Amino acid sequence: MPPHRRAEDPAWWEWEQRWLLAQNVEGIVACHLGLAEGPGIPLERLGEIQVPTLLVGHPDDPQHPQATVELLASRLPRAEVVWEPFEAWADHHPAERAATVLDFLHRVDPHEV
Repeated sequence: MPPHRRAEDPAWWEWEQRWLLAQNVEGIVACHLGLAEGPGIPLERLGEIQVPTLLVGHPDDPQHPQATVELLASRLPRAEVVWEPFEAWADHHPAERAATVLDFLHRVDPHEV
C-alpha cells in the first residue's frame, strides 16, 4: 500500500489490515505468486470470452492502472466499464457500488453466462 494512501485514510488502512490478516495466508501467497510469476493473460485470447463483463476502474489505482482497464475493455467484446472517482471509493460508498453491480447483473441475460 502506498504510504500516501495510508496517511490519507488511516481508518481505511486499519480496516484493510484487519481484512488482510483474516485471509487464508497460503491462498493469498499462492494468488500473488501466480499473478507475479504465472504465465500471464494471453491477450490474444480475451476475445474468446463472450459473456458480459463488468470492469470497475479507478484513475488513481497504482496496482491496477487505468491503462489495464482500457486494455481489457478493448479486448473483451462484451465489456462494460464503470469509472469510480478513486481507488477506495467503494469502501466509502458500498451501497453505490452494490447498485452498480446489481444494475449490471439485472441487465445480463442469465442464459448468456
